[in-house]
Amino acid sequence: MSTTLNDILNNNAAEGAPGSEEDSEETGTTTNIVKDPRAQGELVEVDPLFLGRDVILNLPFAPLGLGDKQLLRIIGERRKLSKSAEKRRRRNFPSVVKDMERENDPLIHSRKKQGKCLLSNCQIVIFGLGLVLAAFSIGMMAGGCRAIFSTVMKSEMEVVEGSLSYKMWKKTPIPLVLKLYIWNITNHEAFIQGEKPVLQECGPYIWREFHEKKNLTFHQNNTVTYMQQRWWIWDEKLSGNRSRDDIVYTLNPVPISGAWAVRNNAIYIALLNKVFNEVKEQVVRRTTVDEVLFSGFEDPVLDWIQKNVIAENGTFHPLLPLMNLPSGIAQFHRFGWFYMRNMTLYYDGIFNMMTGSDDIRNVGRIDMWNYTRETSFFNPPCNKVTGSTGEFFEPGLERDKIVFYTSDLCMSLSLHYQKDVKLEGVKAYRFWGSNHTFANSTMVPENECFCVAGTCAPMGLINAESCRMGAPAFVSFPHYFNADPFLLDQVKGLSPNEEKHAFVMDIVPEVGIPVNVKARLQINLRVKPYPGEGIMNTRKIDILKAVPDIYLPMLWFEETADVPHNMTRQLKGLQFALSTPTITICLSFLLLVGIIIMTCIVYLAYKVKYRPDEEFDDRFPQSIYGSTN
Repeated sequence: MSTTLNDILNNNAAEGAPGSEEDSEETGTTTNIVKDPRAQGELVEVDPLFLGRDVILNLPFAPLGLGDKQLLRIIGERRKLSKSAEKRRRRNFPSVVKDMERENDPLIHSRKKQGKCLLSNCQIVIFGLGLVLAAFSIGMMAGGCRAIFSTVMKSEMEVVEGSLSYKMWKKTPIPLVLKLYIWNITNHEAFIQGEKPVLQECGPYIWREFHEKKNLTFHQNNTVTYMQQRWWIWDEKLSGNRSRDDIVYTLNPVPISGAWAVRNNAIYIALLNKVFNEVKEQVVRRTTVDEVLFSGFEDPVLDWIQKNVIAENGTFHPLLPLMNLPSGIAQFHRFGWFYMRNMTLYYDGIFNMMTGSDDIRNVGRIDMWNYTRETSFFNPPCNKVTGSTGEFFEPGLERDKIVFYTSDLCMSLSLHYQKDVKLEGVKAYRFWGSNHTFANSTMVPENECFCVAGTCAPMGLINAESCRMGAPAFVSFPHYFNADPFLLDQVKGLSPNEEKHAFVMDIVPEVGIPVNVKARLQINLRVKPYPGEGIMNTRKIDILKAVPDIYLPMLWFEETADVPHNMTRQLKGLQFALSTPTITICLSFLLLVGIIIMTCIVYLAYKVKYRPDEEFDDRFPQSIYGSTN
């Protein structure tokens, strides 16, 4: 029959082995003095800390088959020894401890290791991970997230070679869509005689529009100089059943512009009237859509100027300055609203734009146009070259207004905030051409500087004659949208509608990138009669003597631009990441996880240090102790 440790202990107790109890000063526990049969009466000190209860260590263990080393290992595996227990173990079993030290037994060194740290290596790593998560979350919420975003955005937004913005800016990734509408004068004969014109909107005639920046020069002051090349390709599919060969009756801008240029000089008016009569100039021209737009139509007055005023070698005749004709007229043998613009570099002028390398808020901002910051087309301060070039706007837009410079009008145009919109899940601010955009000084006093040579436009029009070589061109929104109602009374056939005719631009405020643009403008000509004055009937132009005194719409266009779908997804993801609740929730969750991890590890360390002896008794091998009952 096998003997267990409990049997031995119980037998010794039954025999009434002599012994005494002393209070341990170091641990506050009871120390038993018992008789060791093998020591021939020698008393051995036994600490109950070894086994969690009064156990005699120095007993004959031969029946168990256990040596002192095995017993020490069992004891060491059951609990962490206090310093006092460690000392007693070394004092009571000196030879065994020395043997185990020589063998480099880890049990002998466990006290040292446990003294240094109560945590295992795995627990230390997990605690460090929790600390890192907590520190990272606090740092991100304290401004680190914004700093990272600003750095990444600057690297992609600044217009330098290799950046995402540079690729989009240098050449449009997808073509723009240009829709053109021509106003056809259905009662052209009656109009010449002074009746109100009846207009018919013809269109849309649709072209694909492409932009590319050429002759780039980057400067050390963080600006880039360039020229812009634009070209248009006819889109027959989008145009439907409309053809470029469609016939329209349109006002001839040549005699209208010539008469306007000399309107204040009776002598020049008489000379011009003589020329008109000799060449049989016409006020209204029957032409095709393509001719009035791109290819241009021939005009007898332009032919006469080329033959009689401009020398054969291309220089100007001495008579030309006296006639007060625009110098640029030497380049035009034909007339068309887009004549000689396709694929040209010079028409839009020379731009100098800020790249945003020094400050991302400057990206896309125009610095100079045609080497000047102030033009001669308007009076100060309306002549200042300011605002964006139109491709980029300052990141972090407010719900106020945006300003961009347009070379077609030689001025800075303002669009005002209208509302928040969402396009394919991307949140944007909508800016539009309000009734303040083309307001005159009666509504916006500071717009008085847009008056040219004493001529101020009515409400809803902007005077562009100085920009368009002296032609009496006035720009408005299509169908006189947001303009003075009296302009609508001058003609028939117009019906303004915000959905169809408003100028809108939707911009992602965080990055200042337009995601939807519908640039809608209308070109109008100031028609003025010249019936003659006084007995001598001066200031009379025969072909213009009876025309009505009106602002006549000529054409209007819609230029549409949308960002690629892949960029829309990126902007949507960016907005989601930058959403304050989203970031705060994510970072708060990480912080909570880090705190929980650190708390758990600290609790485990505390539990190990102060674990009661009873917890260890349950884990001690029953094969050694036997039943505790």
